[in-house]
Amino acid sequence: LRIAQRLAHAGFHPDQGAGLVLLGYSGGAEMAFGVADYLQHLAPVPLRVITFCGVFSGNHPLERVSSIGMVVGSRDPVAAFGRIAYPGRSGLLAVSRWGEALRRGQVQRRTIAGMGHNGERGPFAEDYREPLLAAILSLLAA
Repeated sequence: LRIAQRLAHAGFHPDQGAGLVLLGYSGGAEMAFGVADYLQHLAPVPLRVITFCGVFSGNHPLERVSSIGMVVGSRDPVAAFGRIAYPGRSGLLAVSRWGEALRRGQVQRRTIAGMGHNGERGPFAEDYREPLLAAILSLLAA
């Protein structure tokens, strides 16, 4: 509800045809997916989720999200662990919501070579800010 109130305060009106993009870093990816379903009920507009270094279950009603963009670092052990910690995101479970989203072509992925999860190799480190921004912009343009 708070997000919807902030959107309204900022001048967002669902009837104007604009969509929404939720951007989540690390565990914020799980929060973005969690709030997406609620936002769809409050503001039925196209909703996209973009994660970077995202750790998320993939168990949310992903069919209500128009697209899922993922920016991953090739040296990110935390996001890699998330794929193991959440069996629903395993390629072995084709009947999972995540598996269905993959089959629908909802998921787009960009990999940044050498990027880790935080610190000197993290997405906010000087060496990775521009590649991260370029990857997010390419997902927005797709």
